[in-house]
Amino acid sequence: MNRRMLLGGLLAGAGGGGVLRSLPAYGLAPGPEQQPEQQPEQQPEQQPEQQPEQQPVQRQGPPIGPPWPAMSEQMATSADGTGIFYRRGGSGLTTVLFVHGWSCNHAFFGPQFAPVAAHHTVLALDLAGHGRSGSRENPSMAGFADDVKAVAAATEGPLILVVHSTGGRVACKLAKALDDRLIGIVGVDTFHNLGQPLPTEAQIFERLEAQRADFVGDTRRYVSMFFKPDTDPAIVAWVDAQMTATDPANAIAATEVFGRFDAGAAITGWPKPVIALNADWVPTNYENIKKILPAFELLIMSGRGHFPQLEDPVLFNPLLLAMLARLGA
Repeated sequence: MNRRMLLGGLLAGAGGGGVLRSLPAYGLAPGPEQQPEQQPEQQPEQQPEQQPEQQPVQRQGPPIGPPWPAMSEQMATSADGTGIFYRRGGSGLTTVLFVHGWSCNHAFFGPQFAPVAAHHTVLALDLAGHGRSGSRENPSMAGFADDVKAVAAATEGPLILVVHSTGGRVACKLAKALDDRLIGIVGVDTFHNLGQPLPTEAQIFERLEAQRADFVGDTRRYVSMFFKPDTDPAIVAWVDAQMTATDPANAIAATEVFGRFDAGAAITGWPKPVIALNADWVPTNYENIKKILPAFELLIMSGRGHFPQLEDPVLFNPLLLAMLARLGA
């Protein structure tokens, strides 16, 4: 597999301090095999006590990456009263808050939890209408931003958002609202056309009509476009199952919210660092983004699709840790 990386924006330039140094790769570490507890021999006239069958520890989330660390399951309350599910793990002065994209959930960052939690406090939420969070009657970008703020309130100190896909638009909405605490944003295959014109009304209408006509089929068509042909079929199947399991009404409403939100206008002029770890399956308009975000930096992971954090966590995780270090975590 081609692991060539293309750097932009002086990512490893002066002052970088060797950020892209060699870091440990995080692979699978199977635990010791569990043996059933040996039971004392029973007398013939007694009925043996039935023992529960021991099952191997099941991997949570996608079928790749290191096992998840110990993480508590908690609920936050968004500004409008919607219950927001999140997981918390790790420890450290800096909090890294993972924000997923459209029709996804917190588990899409599962392969990153263990390496990041080894150094930082980790929060990972389900936006309203996704995963295990509650739904709101009228989804909005302000509502999604409130979801993240409610979860971020669980900790204090420096905060970094790690956002995937349309989660980047939520970060744009939040950047100035969290300005005192937020020290930077890491985007994962997002911000490609930041600052460019929004979709036309006709394009938004066409997208919504396709989803209303056949949400599952339309979503599966998009999932098939998101991956390179050599991607592990188990990962593609997992993403397909997760994205098509989202309630169609919530997902379709979110499509309209994301499609109409001007993320570029919301974050223009924000002075703090924004780093994108993008794949090359679609281009990222680096020069135009620099016009509205002077501190923007771009790293391209060649040969990956829309979910590089799932497709190649062995490469992705050390790069993410390096970017967090670059942001001061």
